[in-house]
Amino acid sequence: MKYLINHKFGIFVIFSLIIFGGLVCADSIEDGGHVVVDTDMGLDDAAALALILQSPHIKIEAVIAAEGVTNAADCARLCGRMLDMFNRPDVKLYETESNKNAPAPGFRPIAKNAIDSALPGSRREVSVSLFTPQSYTEHDEETVILALGPLTNLAAAIKADPDIIDRIEHIIIPGSPRSEENWNISRDKDAFEYVRASGAEIIFISPDPNAAKKGNIFTEAPFEPGANTSIAEQFMRKLLKDKSTLEHYAALPFFDEAAYIYLVEPEMFELTETDGVMTTSPRADLNEGFKYYLCLGRQHKHNVVFRDTMLPSFVFQPDIASRITDMVEKNGQTEFFSQMIMNELHDHLGAYSVIGVKMGLRAMELLNSPPHSMKVTTHAPDTQPASCIKDGIIVATGCTPGRALFFQGQVDEKRIKTSFEYNGREVTLVLKSEYTDKIRRTIQDILKTYTLEDHEYWENVREFGLDIWENWHRLDLFEMLENK
Repeated sequence: MKYLINHKFGIFVIFSLIIFGGLVCADSIEDGGHVVVDTDMGLDDAAALALILQSPHIKIEAVIAAEGVTNAADCARLCGRMLDMFNRPDVKLYETESNKNAPAPGFRPIAKNAIDSALPGSRREVSVSLFTPQSYTEHDEETVILALGPLTNLAAAIKADPDIIDRIEHIIIPGSPRSEENWNISRDKDAFEYVRASGAEIIFISPDPNAAKKGNIFTEAPFEPGANTSIAEQFMRKLLKDKSTLEHYAALPFFDEAAYIYLVEPEMFELTETDGVMTTSPRADLNEGFKYYLCLGRQHKHNVVFRDTMLPSFVFQPDIASRITDMVEKNGQTEFFSQMIMNELHDHLGAYSVIGVKMGLRAMELLNSPPHSMKVTTHAPDTQPASCIKDGIIVATGCTPGRALFFQGQVDEKRIKTSFEYNGREVTLVLKSEYTDKIRRTIQDILKTYTLEDHEYWENVREFGLDIWENWHRLDLFEMLENK
């Protein structure tokens, strides 16, 4: 078990750092397998692809743009823009030929226009290759194929090269195995029957309508901008901002999204086999699970020393123990854990080191970067207290000097500024002047009464740092300068 299911009640958990009766849970994370996504870019396809592209669990090898809800050319274009937005040039994109004889579904404009509107303009060109049978299995590992669209391309690939079956671990198809209940199957029944007869292992994600019914997860208070600053969460808000699009999306149960949750949390589902057909259905409501993974960015850390243990509140100093619930609710479990480690390392709790954690995490979110993967060049001063920001950045990102990922650039005496680079994209974050001014004024006010040798000075600095930790959200603190 990783996150979602409480085996007694089947209740989802939003945070992997959970507060129950003064206890804090720090959990571990496991890597998933190699996945190729075959999509025709319906609304639910876009939601599932967003989850996958920022998932710390899944190694996505390729996206195959198929004909279906959108035509193949539009599908490839939209997939390319998603890869660009999520900063995933490492994921291969394959374009298939458009089927001009296939009738366009009536809901095609809804999906195409909504996804188009939700995506920003492309910042760089994404390489697109022509689809071949080997597109599914080009890497060495066995492949899990997530078939979010019709099976036209997969059937054609198996016909052209039957040996690829040996390199496919299994095929996951959202929805029912009955064509009258599954639009993707009915779109190309012959292709489905061919794939089914090929001997490939197929798992149908066939959710119970009650368990997979979508709730009001996009309008509830926990989804307000706050701790949830992942790219996927912001994308979904833009995707569903139009009322008619939201109604269209919400009217259907979770299908493609449920397939993603099955990939990362298979024990959440009950697997049955009838007449050689394997189907799964979730054991509990999927809304909280979808919300959890939507807000879980790739910045989620792998635990090295900690495991799935409960940390009692008495291990924390009283002024932190009393704030834990609010700190996690406002800023998320990842920041809480990073702040905890950073402050113990830094040996005191102050403004700039706390700001450094927030800056590092924000950069990881903006670049969709996993831990210890960015090149970090700080332009912060070499003198305290502003230099303390470096410790926060290092702990939050894992981009340490020892990994040859942290560098001191030319000092900017006027601004608190650091540059971050990952996957060919670079952003520079600058602490907004109003926050810099407030820090300076507060420290100056404390120094009017106390000196650095006074215990009261450090008590006041600590109280100010705690206020920043809890109440200054990283979404609001920084100006972003995109360099390339």
